Amino acid sequence: MSSVNSLTSIATIFFSTDTDTHVRVFYQDGNGDIRESFYDHSVGWNTRSNNLVGTAAQKGTGISAVTWNNGGEIRVYYLDQDNNIVERVLSGETTSWGNGALTQKKIQTAPGSRLSAIEWNKETNIRVYYQDTTNKVRELVFISGGGWKDGSEDLPLAVPGTGLAAALAPNPGTNRNPLRWVYFQAPDLTIQQLWYDGTSWSQTPLSTLAPFPAGTNLAVVTWEDPAKIQVAAIDVTHSVTTTSYDPTTGWAPTLSTGGVGLPSGGLALVNVAGGPEPADSLRLYYQPAEAAIQELLTYDGGASWSISAGQIVPK
Repeated sequence: MSSVNSLTSIATIFFSTDTDTHVRVFYQDGNGDIRESFYDHSVGWNTRSNNLVGTAAQKGTGISAVTWNNGGEIRVYYLDQDNNIVERVLSGETTSWGNGALTQKKIQTAPGSRLSAIEWNKETNIRVYYQDTTNKVRELVFISGGGWKDGSEDLPLAVPGTGLAAALAPNPGTNRNPLRWVYFQAPDLTIQQLWYDGTSWSQTPLSTLAPFPAGTNLAVVTWEDPAKIQVAAIDVTHSVTTTSYDPTTGWAPTLSTGGVGLPSGGLALVNVAGGPEPADSLRLYYQPAEAAIQELLTYDGGASWSISAGQIVPK
């Protein structure tokens, strides 16, 4: 049984190689296992027999993924059946997934916590955001050579089952850590933005987003420098919505993409600029129905969206 779990989370990555551009989409199947679908620009979406990433995940687990070295390093994060964070590793020339160091730490989360990971390739820095058993947003930090440790302990409370979406961008004119954004849903159900300026965190409500149901999934992507931002959520009418930030004009009003998703279904965003794609090319993945994942396309930074032909999962 490899159909999509009825309320899967979704994660996606994009990378380029010398000969092609690639997208990977990660999801939970009906058995609770974590699988991936493959897009290569030269051949489109394609089926592979070796699409199993990890087994025995918590039903409805959060899923997140990062990549670097042109796809040579991939990490996927999800929860085991005891709500501990699992790190799966695909590294170098290997073709099979293995457990990473974070798996051994047995970091326990709130039941079914969503996850969001970011990475920047300066000594290989990774951050993983999750919701702990007290419903606080928490951060885990990995720096190459130093292993995993707890990050900031001053992050806020969130509504139980909050969506989590993290992104980063260069910190202009400095050698400090990159700018970081984390989006979550507060106990009053507003969508909140945590922003790290390289030194400290600040929190502001994302006021251009209308009220959303408790536990709505969230997705975010940044691109260009200075950063443009796109935040996605599913509203009370089940409409897949996005809100865009442009550094010259600020936040734009929330727009419907035209997609209709399951109320607690997964969401993922990725920028696919490179090769044949223009700079403002984004892809958004959501769950329109049980056992399916749909792709939305934009070539203008989210001003207009179109539905890709066919469903990309199951593949």
